[in-house]
Amino acid sequence: MSEQVRGKWIIDRVLVPGQQNVAGVFNLKPATTYHLRIVAENEIGSSDPSDTVTIITAEEAPSGPPSTVKVEAEDQHTLKISWKPPERDEWNGEILGYYVGYREASSEKPYLFETVEFSKEEGKEHHLKINELK
Repeated sequence: MSEQVRGKWIIDRVLVPGQQNVAGVFNLKPATTYHLRIVAENEIGSSDPSDTVTIITAEEAPSGPPSTVKVEAEDQHTLKISWKPPERDEWNGEILGYYVGYREASSEKPYLFETVEFSKEEGKEHHLKINELK
């Protein structure tokens, strides 16, 4: 497989034998639109490209963690946790929210989880306030 750029197309060339009519395209990014065309080739030359087929790959879980995570004590009973989204190329789709787990460090109790909605405001810092654990 080789890659070249022609106009606005990035060409990933996958050669298959003439009697084969199936080929795999690998290493695609999640939640990305791809346009595919097929060209037949023989000893004399290449055909015109087929009509364009458009596909969108499925979303996946983010591949990177939230960034700039900070915890501040607001008072003796409240912690404020703040963070920013993962890097944009690590989203793998649209982020819907965050699932934040916490527990007292010396506790054997299971983590408590809260959901924080995603803010679409560019560069917005997300936060959650945790009051005294019961």
